[in-house]
Amino acid sequence: MTDDVAERLREGLARQAGIQATIGGLRPLYGGACQDNLRVELTLAGDDQPQTLVLRADAPSSLPGSLDRKQEFAVIEAAVAAGVRTPAARWLLRDIVREG
Repeated sequence: MTDDVAERLREGLARQAGIQATIGGLRPLYGGACQDNLRVELTLAGDDQPQTLVLRADAPSSLPGSLDRKQEFAVIEAAVAAGVRTPAARWLLRDIVREG
């Protein structure tokens, strides 16, 4: 699964965000979340150092009242803009973990 997801992530970053990146590592994160979470190590074009980020994706089915990724992205952007100390959401990409 991870090789396929890594390739879709690389292509999605290029196509949807205009960003060239090399994916150095990808592994599932577990721990109670109902969405899919993956640890991603990537190096953006022009950077020397890799970054470690979390890729969040909607699960095949969600809990009632759960935010989808688009809604979550907007909430995180609003929180960061209001000064809440939380990691910024970087990119809102579609169809990376699951095709559809």
